[in-house]
Amino acid sequence: MRRTPLLIAVVSLAGALAASATAAGKTSATLTFRQYTSPVGAAGHQGDLPPAATDPAPFGIYQQDGIGDNCGEPSLGVSPGGAVLYACGLQALRVSFDGKGAGSSTWTDVTPKVEGEQSSDPIIWQDPSTGRVFMNQLMPQGCSLMAYTDNFAETWTQTPLGCGAGIAFDHQTVGTGTPRLLKTAPTYPNIVYYCTNDVAAADCSTSLDGGLTFSPAHPVFGPESACAPITGHVKSAPDGTVYLMPDGCGAHQSVWVSENDATTWTERPIPGSTVGDAGHPVVATGRDGTVYAAWGSNDNVRGGRIHVSVSRDKGVHWTAPVPLGKEKGIKVSRFPIGVAGDGDRAVIGFLGSTSGGDPGNKNLFKGRWDLYLSYTYDRGKHWVTYNATPGSPVQVGSVCTGGLGCDGDRNLLDFNEMVIGPDGRVIVAFADGCLKTKGCTTKDRLRKGAIVKQLGGTPLLRVVK
Repeated sequence: MRRTPLLIAVVSLAGALAASATAAGKTSATLTFRQYTSPVGAAGHQGDLPPAATDPAPFGIYQQDGIGDNCGEPSLGVSPGGAVLYACGLQALRVSFDGKGAGSSTWTDVTPKVEGEQSSDPIIWQDPSTGRVFMNQLMPQGCSLMAYTDNFAETWTQTPLGCGAGIAFDHQTVGTGTPRLLKTAPTYPNIVYYCTNDVAAADCSTSLDGGLTFSPAHPVFGPESACAPITGHVKSAPDGTVYLMPDGCGAHQSVWVSENDATTWTERPIPGSTVGDAGHPVVATGRDGTVYAAWGSNDNVRGGRIHVSVSRDKGVHWTAPVPLGKEKGIKVSRFPIGVAGDGDRAVIGFLGSTSGGDPGNKNLFKGRWDLYLSYTYDRGKHWVTYNATPGSPVQVGSVCTGGLGCDGDRNLLDFNEMVIGPDGRVIVAFADGCLKTKGCTTKDRLRKGAIVKQLGGTPLLRVVK
């Protein structure tokens, strides 16, 4: 267990929100954010390779030295009391916020034993209706291993196998949803979804017993589709409709929709959308089924701004795409994330830079990246964007999203994550590439576990359960 009082940024941002947003529901004029960073220099080796091994390890197998170090691709859950379960690489870390000082937090290693041995892709998912947290580690040998906890990592239940027969081997995503047609076991009320990409296809399998066993895989789309096989995270609406959004479908974006528990899927294109290289897109669903889709555009060559569209009929119709952060001078973006609470309230987050040029070029791009959060309180008619990390950059220099083609420059890996906390405000997990408040350069290429919490301002939920 390690405690760090490290404060990277505390920011209060004032300004009137759009009049229409106020009309849609009373909003606070002040949004307050605070960053919490994992302890520096805390011992905590995990993995099946010795500490002297390089990172990344051969064949993409993770190993980690230090609590919260090498924390690309973080995901998270949150307890009713506000503690966070933060997973990255091989580690599951429980983070508590003691309130004794700005940025004060305690990071405790609660990794289940098997999941701490090896992986080539980590992911956790928390079922929002039951609180169960699933930790899934993609095995380099194929398939995945999974453990879940119902008491926020006090104990873990190891599952026999974390995927279904016939599932592919890369870039898994785990989600849960209300059953529409299938009948779940008496031991767990919801369906657990496990989706992944094949060479030129995407597949999903389901668990009807809370993650203990999975069905054979069903195809989402095959090689005949123009869609990229890699997708963002699988999401579901309160009525059980399931959404999966690929990294582009030809020259446009699409959301694949299933209304029969991931048995069959329908492609629903987003008119006016383009395809950039910001990383995996995101789908967020509100309490009333409103769907928000966000992705990186090509409005600055390929590395453009995050755009968002909204649908109220499960993707059959979409609003015109809106660029986020234009008023902040943002030109390029990375890693869209998003959540929706009440249907008219949502937040889309991303890393953004006001520098132009190719953000994936490690030799030429020298821009600063910050974490931006864009809020709507009127179902996407208006968006207001805030810099949540103004006191210190998240990264300086290129942020490559080309996977194994990044020529040794794949620093922050592929994605960040955001959830709604028990107070109805957002909590963001990201990898911090630079802990310096001043003087950060392209040579500072950390991957430190970090969290940003919204402390003030209007929540996304009018009524918190």
